[in-house]
Parts: sequence; C-alpha cells; structure tokens
Amino acid sequence: MRRGLSKAKHAFSRLSLGAVGHPAKDGPTNSASSQTVWEDNLDDEVGFWNRYLSTSGLEWPEEFQMRLDPNSVVTDDLVGRHLRWLASTEVSILDVGAGPLTIINKTFPGKTLTITATDPLADEYAAFWPALASLLRSEP
Repeated sequence: MRRGLSKAKHAFSRLSLGAVGHPAKDGPTNSASSQTVWEDNLDDEVGFWNRYLSTSGLEWPEEFQMRLDPNSVVTDDLVGRHLRWLASTEVSILDVGAGPLTIINKTFPGKTLTITATDPLADEYAAFWPALASLLRSEP
C-alpha cells in the first residue's frame, strides 16, 4: 500500500466516526463498517481529485478558479451568517477533509479569515500535483 494511504488509514482509525448511509432508512452502522467503506473508496477519492486537478475542475471550472482565488468572497449564506454574528474581526476556520483545495472562500467584508485546510489524503494529493505540495501539509 502506498505510504500516504497507509497514513490516511491510521489517521482515520483515530477519528470518532458517524453513521454511513441514511440512519433512518439503513439503521445505525458501527465505526468498523464506516472505516471499511472509507478504506474501500480511497482510490476512487484520490482518482477523482487527480482528474479534477488535471482538468482544472472537470465540469466545474468556475468552482476550480474560485478555490484558487485568494480574493474570493464568502457567498454561502450559512457561513456568512456566522461570520456576521462573530464580534471578532479575526476569524480562524478549520476545514477538515478539505481535499486538495478548500472550497471555503477566502475573504469576507470586515473580517480577516485564516483558513487551515487539512485532509488525511494530503500526501496523496501532493504526489500528483506537486504545485500544491507546499500548501498541503500533513502531520505524521
């Protein structure tokens, strides 16, 4: 197994996992089955992002450009509502499971946003798009 996927599996095993599927329809699932589903789909996840990055966004080129734009303004109603509610002008956001590029826009009027994006597959993403390597950091 590739080194990055092995590290990702280790990181995943330390997480507290929720249900996979629709709990009301499927009933509760346990962490072991959630982990198995996640592990079984790692190659698909990495493959998707490889295609997304190598084609500049697949069929979502505007989204791809937004993810790269350091001046993109938060347009999501839920995020905007919470940012307006906060008294502080300095806001830190942790985007867990961000993939290789966070989808969180980078600016908001009256606020200074510091976004930390992390993903257990960061080493895999860095391997197929070296330009992102300096942006993708994963802890051992």
